[in-house]
Amino acid sequence: MTDSLKLKLEKLRTRYVSSLPGKIRKISILAKQIRTKKWTVKKRNSFINLIHRMAGSGETFGEKELSEAASKFERLCRETLTDNGPVSPLFENELQYFLKKMKEIAFRAGNKECRDPGEETKEQTFTPDPIEEKQVYFFLEKKIGSLREDQFKHYGYTLMKCSCISELLNNKPTAHQIILIFDIQTLQKEQDSLQRIAKLSQDEKGINIVVISDDDTLNKRLLAARGGADIFIAFPFDVPSLINKLNLISQNKGSDPYHILIVDDDVEYVAWCSYTLQQEGMITSVISKPETVFSQLIETRPELILMDWHMPEYSGFDLACVIRQQESFISIPIVFLTSESDPKKRMKAMRIGVDDFLLKPISSEYLVEAVKIRAERYRTLRFYMERDSLTGLYNHSKIIEFLSTELSRAKRHKTTLSFAMIDIDFFKLVNDTYGHLNGDKVLKDLANLFKERLRKDDLMGRYGGEEFAIIFPNTEAHAVVNVLDEIRKSFAHIIHQADKRSFSVTFSAGVVASTYCKDAQTIIQTSDIALYKAKSRGRNKIILLDSPL
Repeated sequence: MTDSLKLKLEKLRTRYVSSLPGKIRKISILAKQIRTKKWTVKKRNSFINLIHRMAGSGETFGEKELSEAASKFERLCRETLTDNGPVSPLFENELQYFLKKMKEIAFRAGNKECRDPGEETKEQTFTPDPIEEKQVYFFLEKKIGSLREDQFKHYGYTLMKCSCISELLNNKPTAHQIILIFDIQTLQKEQDSLQRIAKLSQDEKGINIVVISDDDTLNKRLLAARGGADIFIAFPFDVPSLINKLNLISQNKGSDPYHILIVDDDVEYVAWCSYTLQQEGMITSVISKPETVFSQLIETRPELILMDWHMPEYSGFDLACVIRQQESFISIPIVFLTSESDPKKRMKAMRIGVDDFLLKPISSEYLVEAVKIRAERYRTLRFYMERDSLTGLYNHSKIIEFLSTELSRAKRHKTTLSFAMIDIDFFKLVNDTYGHLNGDKVLKDLANLFKERLRKDDLMGRYGGEEFAIIFPNTEAHAVVNVLDEIRKSFAHIIHQADKRSFSVTFSAGVVASTYCKDAQTIIQTSDIALYKAKSRGRNKIILLDSPL
């Protein structure tokens, strides 16, 4: 690609981003007319056409995430948006999600008409992530007593009826995530159909094949593997354990795009770097004024900092020194993209924690690969440093760090942060009665339930032992109580297996809002008091402290 072509593409992208606020207004105005007398067939078609054009144009200008959100929303519009307007709450959720994505991209690109989504103060209720339909189909020779089909609903799955495998193949399911459960007898009889399903599951990321068997032998496992099974489970069948395995599979099948922070005063070169990385599916944030670096590091949480050595007022070396003084940012890779070739200066920079040097001029292919390698390694290391090894949630120190960071953000943007301390009831009795391995399974089951039912922006951690801590940014405490209470009810109905015995467990929680707490320590102390009240009032309760201590 020639320099002139790159410049033209960047100008087009700038023009495209600058047009986003106008498009947001058009979509919002039309959306408000749905369910009113002003809504017509012509307006419905105009509305869908706006979304359709966004689906096609976003990725062209380096905004793959916007294209994907628009494509998903367009499909929903064509399926559910009638002349009289939609009736499903799914439409409203997807609309808000799509508009939020547009605003995020426009703001990230420097468009001042779109506010930072973190500054939105009007919406303080618990708005769930867009609903992703999940279905489970059963193909069993006979009814199996220990298989509690109703347990799937607690994890958000809808039980679907299908008389035979051919019917499933003829009516290809379209849900976001699908579980197909076969017993070993069906597997043996339906080899041809299962091979077609196995191919379908390879083409569609959201389809998982599960085979259950009355005994666990090598021959049965081989039969399941040859039938395309993702998971093999021998009785007793345990739904929470299956959900845990499915979560592990989904984590391995894909990951979020890398987030790169670029610090450079050369506008044209920054544009080239940003465009090159975005073309490979990465998210980029740009800083041209180094004094804003810390607010950007807090807001964007990048996985790599790409920085120039020579900048007015601040050198890259000085800025790297200051960044490395902050404990929160000490492990983020810093890579200099520079023409500086003095080995003494480079060695000096490495002593203060600079990870790599990429010498200008550099090809786009080399830049992409170098950034990917560093960012991937950082993400892997960060996962093991920040996560609890049993549950996969954030560990104690990380959730406390997040609490301080999010509290500062809430004060800065004048929003409410809510915090919940959660404790499993009579957990020592569970360990004593069913063993510590089964106690660990209960901890994982609750962690998985939180992952399934809460939002991506909610920060979930294992506080210690059987205690969990959850941070709800920009959310009122009353809304959190309602959501946690629904999860509490679901968890109480989940059946856990311990050899041939089954049991259920409950939890209690204390909730507090940042409105009444001056710092992170006060929030934790207040939530502890609320949790103690829940325990003292009989457990299996959510208590909110909505006044200062």
